[in-house]
Amino acid sequence: MVLRPSTLREDIGQIFSQPTERERAEAFLSAIRENWRQNNTALSRSVTSMLVLGAIFELLVRTAIDQVSIGPFEIKDLSLVRISIPPIISYLFYESGILTSRQSVFRAVHDMTIRTVNQRVFDAGLNLVLSPEEHPLTYPNLWGFEQIRVVRWVNSVLTFATVGGILIFEGYAYYVQFLRLDIRGPIIWVSLTITVLLLCAAVGLIIGERGSAEQRQTA
Repeated sequence: MVLRPSTLREDIGQIFSQPTERERAEAFLSAIRENWRQNNTALSRSVTSMLVLGAIFELLVRTAIDQVSIGPFEIKDLSLVRISIPPIISYLFYESGILTSRQSVFRAVHDMTIRTVNQRVFDAGLNLVLSPEEHPLTYPNLWGFEQIRVVRWVNSVLTFATVGGILIFEGYAYYVQFLRLDIRGPIIWVSLTITVLLLCAAVGLIIGERGSAEQRQTA
Protein backbone atom coordinates (compact mmCIF):
# COMPACT_ATOMS: atom_id res chain seq x y z
CA MET A 1 0.00 0.00 0.00
CA VAL A 2 1.09 3.56 -0.73
CA LEU A 3 0.37 6.62 1.41
CA ARG A 4 -1.87 8.90 -0.64
CA PRO A 5 -1.43 12.56 0.36
CA SER A 6 -4.59 13.68 -1.44
CA THR A 7 -6.85 11.31 0.53
CA LEU A 8 -4.95 11.24 3.83
CA ARG A 9 -7.70 12.89 5.87
CA GLU A 10 -10.37 10.59 4.46
CA ASP A 11 -8.28 7.45 5.02
CA ILE A 12 -7.50 8.29 8.65
CA GLY A 13 -11.10 9.29 9.24
CA GLN A 14 -12.34 5.91 8.10
CA ILE A 15 -9.99 4.14 10.52
CA PHE A 16 -10.35 6.21 13.70
CA SER A 17 -13.66 8.08 13.37
CA GLN A 18 -15.60 5.73 15.68
CA PRO A 19 -15.50 6.46 19.46
CA THR A 20 -14.57 2.83 20.07
CA GLU A 21 -11.33 3.36 18.14
CA ARG A 22 -10.02 6.09 20.49
CA GLU A 23 -7.78 3.73 22.47
CA ARG A 24 -6.25 2.36 19.28
CA ALA A 25 -5.76 5.91 18.02
CA GLU A 26 -3.87 6.87 21.19
CA ALA A 27 -1.56 3.85 20.82
CA PHE A 28 -1.08 4.73 17.16
CA LEU A 29 -0.16 8.34 18.04
CA SER A 30 2.34 7.16 20.67
CA ALA A 31 4.03 4.91 18.10
CA ILE A 32 4.16 7.74 15.56
CA ARG A 33 5.73 10.12 18.09
CA GLU A 34 8.42 7.59 19.01
CA ASN A 35 9.30 6.91 15.36
CA TRP A 36 9.13 10.63 14.63
CA ARG A 37 11.51 11.35 17.53
CA GLN A 38 14.02 8.76 16.31
CA ASN A 39 13.79 10.18 12.80
CA ASN A 40 14.45 13.70 14.08
CA THR A 41 17.50 12.49 16.04
CA ALA A 42 18.94 10.90 12.90
CA LEU A 43 18.22 14.07 10.92
CA SER A 44 19.97 16.28 13.48
CA ARG A 45 22.95 13.91 13.39
CA SER A 46 23.16 14.14 9.59
CA VAL A 47 22.93 17.94 9.55
CA THR A 48 25.56 18.24 12.28
CA SER A 49 27.86 15.83 10.43
CA MET A 50 27.61 17.92 7.26
CA LEU A 51 28.58 21.08 9.15
CA VAL A 52 31.51 19.36 10.88
CA LEU A 53 32.81 17.84 7.63
CA GLY A 54 32.53 21.20 5.88
CA ALA A 55 34.61 22.79 8.64
CA ILE A 56 37.18 19.98 8.46
CA PHE A 57 37.51 20.42 4.69
CA GLU A 58 38.10 24.15 5.06
CA LEU A 59 40.66 23.51 7.79
CA LEU A 60 42.53 21.04 5.59
CA VAL A 61 42.55 23.50 2.69
CA ARG A 62 43.65 26.57 4.61
CA THR A 63 46.27 25.07 6.94
CA ALA A 64 49.56 23.37 6.15
CA ILE A 65 48.76 20.01 7.74
CA ASP A 66 50.85 17.14 6.39
CA GLN A 67 49.32 14.28 8.37
CA VAL A 68 46.64 13.51 10.93
CA SER A 69 46.84 11.05 13.81
CA ILE A 70 43.71 9.24 14.99
CA GLY A 71 44.73 7.11 17.96
CA PRO A 72 47.38 4.64 16.78
CA PHE A 73 46.67 5.40 13.10
CA GLU A 74 48.28 8.07 10.95
CA ILE A 75 46.86 9.47 7.72
CA LYS A 76 49.75 10.86 5.67
CA ASP A 77 48.00 11.50 2.35
CA LEU A 78 45.40 14.12 3.25
CA SER A 79 44.45 14.63 -0.38
CA LEU A 80 42.38 11.44 -0.10
CA VAL A 81 40.59 12.92 2.90
CA ARG A 82 39.83 16.12 0.98
CA ILE A 83 38.59 14.14 -2.03
CA SER A 84 36.37 11.96 0.19
CA ILE A 85 34.62 14.77 2.06
CA PRO A 86 32.43 16.19 -0.79
CA PRO A 87 30.76 12.85 -1.71
CA ILE A 88 30.24 12.07 1.97
CA ILE A 89 28.52 15.43 2.44
CA SER A 90 26.39 14.84 -0.66
CA TYR A 91 25.36 11.44 0.74
CA LEU A 92 24.44 13.03 4.08
CA PHE A 93 22.47 15.65 2.16
CA TYR A 94 20.58 12.89 0.33
CA GLU A 95 20.00 11.06 3.61
CA SER A 96 18.72 14.30 5.17
CA GLY A 97 16.27 14.65 2.28
CA ILE A 98 14.89 11.18 2.98
CA LEU A 99 14.64 11.87 6.71
CA THR A 100 12.98 15.24 6.08
CA SER A 101 10.43 13.52 3.84
CA ARG A 102 9.71 10.98 6.57
CA GLN A 103 9.45 13.80 9.09
CA SER A 104 6.82 15.51 6.94
CA VAL A 105 4.81 12.28 6.67
CA PHE A 106 4.97 11.68 10.43
CA ARG A 107 3.79 15.25 11.06
CA ALA A 108 0.91 15.01 8.59
CA VAL A 109 -0.36 11.63 9.84
CA HIS A 110 0.04 12.69 13.50
CA ASP A 111 -1.86 15.96 13.07
CA MET A 112 -4.57 14.43 10.93
CA THR A 113 -5.12 11.63 13.46
CA ILE A 114 -5.49 14.17 16.27
CA ARG A 115 -7.87 16.14 14.08
CA THR A 116 -9.98 13.03 13.56
CA VAL A 117 -9.97 11.91 17.21
CA ASN A 118 -10.28 15.33 18.87
CA GLN A 119 -11.09 18.28 16.63
CA ARG A 120 -11.04 20.75 19.55
CA VAL A 121 -7.44 19.87 20.43
CA PHE A 122 -6.44 20.36 16.80
CA ASP A 123 -8.31 23.66 16.45
CA ALA A 124 -6.55 24.98 19.57
CA GLY A 125 -3.16 24.18 18.03
CA LEU A 126 -2.28 21.78 20.84
CA ASN A 127 -1.06 19.24 18.30
CA LEU A 128 2.09 21.40 18.09
CA VAL A 129 2.71 20.88 21.81
CA LEU A 130 2.38 17.12 21.40
CA SER A 131 4.83 17.00 18.49
CA PRO A 132 8.45 15.92 19.11
CA GLU A 133 11.14 18.57 18.88
CA GLU A 134 12.28 19.08 15.29
CA HIS A 135 15.42 20.46 13.72
CA PRO A 136 15.00 24.22 13.13
CA LEU A 137 16.51 23.99 9.63
CA THR A 138 13.82 21.57 8.47
CA TYR A 139 10.69 22.81 10.24
CA PRO A 140 10.64 25.93 12.45
CA ASN A 141 7.66 24.86 14.56
CA LEU A 142 7.32 28.20 16.35
CA TRP A 143 3.87 29.42 15.39
CA GLY A 144 0.30 28.28 15.79
CA PHE A 145 -1.81 26.63 13.13
CA GLU A 146 -3.52 29.91 12.24
CA GLN A 147 -0.18 31.26 11.00
CA ILE A 148 0.68 28.28 8.82
CA ARG A 149 1.32 30.54 5.78
CA VAL A 150 4.19 32.17 7.63
CA VAL A 151 5.58 28.75 8.50
CA ARG A 152 5.36 27.68 4.87
CA TRP A 153 7.18 30.82 3.74
CA VAL A 154 9.97 30.39 6.28
CA ASN A 155 10.21 26.70 5.39
CA SER A 156 10.61 27.55 1.71
CA VAL A 157 13.33 30.10 2.42
CA LEU A 158 15.24 27.65 4.63
CA THR A 159 14.89 24.89 2.04
CA PHE A 160 16.29 27.03 -0.78
CA ALA A 161 19.04 28.40 1.48
CA THR A 162 20.06 24.89 2.57
CA VAL A 163 20.06 23.49 -0.97
CA GLY A 164 21.91 26.54 -2.28
CA GLY A 165 24.48 26.35 0.51
CA ILE A 166 25.21 22.67 -0.17
CA LEU A 167 25.54 23.23 -3.92
CA ILE A 168 27.83 26.24 -3.40
CA PHE A 169 30.03 24.29 -0.99
CA GLU A 170 30.33 21.33 -3.34
CA GLY A 171 31.23 23.60 -6.24
CA TYR A 172 33.77 25.40 -4.07
CA ALA A 173 35.27 22.09 -2.87
CA TYR A 174 35.99 20.87 -6.40
CA TYR A 175 37.11 24.31 -7.56
CA VAL A 176 39.73 24.30 -4.80
CA GLN A 177 40.89 20.79 -5.58
CA PHE A 178 41.02 21.13 -9.37
CA LEU A 179 42.32 24.68 -9.76
CA ARG A 180 44.07 25.68 -6.55
CA LEU A 181 45.52 22.36 -5.42
CA ASP A 182 45.82 20.98 -8.97
CA ILE A 183 44.58 17.51 -8.00
CA ARG A 184 44.20 15.16 -10.96
CA GLY A 185 43.62 11.46 -11.48
CA PRO A 186 40.73 8.98 -11.61
CA ILE A 187 39.94 9.21 -7.89
CA ILE A 188 38.92 12.87 -8.05
CA TRP A 189 36.71 12.16 -11.07
CA VAL A 190 35.04 9.24 -9.30
CA SER A 191 34.50 11.53 -6.30
CA LEU A 192 32.96 14.21 -8.53
CA THR A 193 30.68 11.73 -10.30
CA ILE A 194 29.37 10.27 -7.05
CA THR A 195 28.82 13.75 -5.65
CA VAL A 196 26.87 14.95 -8.71
CA LEU A 197 24.65 11.83 -8.77
CA LEU A 198 23.83 12.10 -5.07
CA LEU A 199 23.14 15.83 -5.34
CA CYS A 200 20.77 15.27 -8.27
CA ALA A 201 18.98 12.53 -6.33
CA ALA A 202 18.71 14.74 -3.24
CA VAL A 203 17.38 17.76 -5.15
CA GLY A 204 14.87 15.57 -6.98
CA LEU A 205 13.74 14.09 -3.67
CA ILE A 206 13.31 17.55 -2.13
CA ILE A 207 11.30 18.83 -5.10
CA GLY A 208 9.05 15.78 -4.99
CA GLU A 209 8.57 16.09 -1.25
CA ARG A 210 7.57 19.76 -1.51
CA GLY A 211 4.77 18.76 -3.88
CA SER A 212 3.63 15.90 -1.65
CA ALA A 213 3.71 18.16 1.42
CA GLU A 214 1.43 20.66 -0.31
CA GLN A 215 -1.05 17.87 -1.08
CA ARG A 216 -1.01 16.70 2.55
CA GLN A 217 -1.57 20.22 3.85
CA THR A 218 -4.57 20.78 1.56
CA ALA A 219 -6.05 17.31 2.14
